[in-house]
Amino acid sequence: MAETQGHLSYSQSNATAYSYKNNQPYTTRHFIWSGAYYFILPDNFQLSLSTRVNYGHTDYAYSYVASLPGSEAIDNTSRENYYKVSGSATLYKGFTANHSAFAAIYTGTNRNDVEYRGSSPYENKFSDSYAGLRIGYNFNNRRWRFNSNVALQWERNGINGVYASETYPLINVSGTYSPSDHHSLQAFIHYGANYPGESVKTPNILQDNELMYKTGNPNLSLSRQVTFNMKYNWIADNRFSMSLFGQYFGEYDLYVPIFEPYKNGHAILKTYSSDQDYNRTQIGLSLNLKLFDGSMQLAAQPSISMFRYNGYYNMSENPFVVNASATYYIKRFFVQASYQSKDKTINGNLGTWYRSRDFYQLQAGWGNSNWNIRLSAINMFSGDWLAATQTLHAPIYSETMLQGGTYYHRRINFSVTYTFGYGKKVQRSNEVGEQAGGSSAILK
Repeated sequence: MAETQGHLSYSQSNATAYSYKNNQPYTTRHFIWSGAYYFILPDNFQLSLSTRVNYGHTDYAYSYVASLPGSEAIDNTSRENYYKVSGSATLYKGFTANHSAFAAIYTGTNRNDVEYRGSSPYENKFSDSYAGLRIGYNFNNRRWRFNSNVALQWERNGINGVYASETYPLINVSGTYSPSDHHSLQAFIHYGANYPGESVKTPNILQDNELMYKTGNPNLSLSRQVTFNMKYNWIADNRFSMSLFGQYFGEYDLYVPIFEPYKNGHAILKTYSSDQDYNRTQIGLSLNLKLFDGSMQLAAQPSISMFRYNGYYNMSENPFVVNASATYYIKRFFVQASYQSKDKTINGNLGTWYRSRDFYQLQAGWGNSNWNIRLSAINMFSGDWLAATQTLHAPIYSETMLQGGTYYHRRINFSVTYTFGYGKKVQRSNEVGEQAGGSSAILK
């Protein structure tokens, strides 16, 4: 269940502000089957096969009621069935202790059938099929480690029987050089593509409120992604270590929400366009220091990010953030103070500027092999429930969203845990857990 309440106002002089409330209850059920098969072959060959079948059903409702006199309630219900079948085969060859290579083929198909009822009835059938060939090479010795893989992928997307296809490369290369036990240099390069989800390609129009209507864009195409990371590590001794890192991420022809006049200028239509370039560069430092024979441990990670957002939205921000902590150990007892500054970022596909709150805590505890006791005082000078602020500024529409929650509100946590084991000791963390379902094509 998701519930939103707020106030809506027009910039026209004769418009009346009013309050509204909408509810979005939904249920989702999934059936997932996955299998993995592994074969050891002669001449240091190994073959692995994987298969996956996924079926999901979602019931989603949207109801909207406003205090504006004469306004009508909006009710939209939707039903979705989701199907996915995928599989892959990987052949691995070990040449020596330092060299290996692999080749893989993979394929899959997804289908989303969505039916809308209520104020805006419509039916959509989405399909996505893909196939690819991937090859890779790995090398490592005492000083060098190199991993690479390159793929050529074909993808075809369809909406209500109209199809478009594209073939594109995917590249991942990483390397580490360690001239000594005290120094190492790491680098990573990625080139890929991101295909818009089915929900933002929905062709029908749904009404959100008296002002806002929304639709997707069936003509959205791939965006291109480039990632480059570099990191230098220096371990002076067992008391001090330092890392200097730089990261760049760029996504080009990125889809973002855009807003257009609708109904002769009496309403706004929210749709999507691939008219955006997103660039994020981050430079930072990580420091770790141990004092008093390791009893005191200090850590800090300052960094500065440079966001550049060009296209329908033009934004640039250079936030500075820092995380720091100090921990003191007295035998089995410890005391820790930690601080995280506000998280500030531009959300790529949303066109929004996101700001969270400062987070700080004082924690003390005691533990042995079985017992663990902790007492935490968190954000003790924060009396409100605001967790984050998300703002959007488009040429004809602006929006500010305040997100509430308990994470940044002052509180005291106390926990006592006892761990016991019996019988034969077995490996942990390999149990079957919650399985992720498929992506929904419902326009929300």
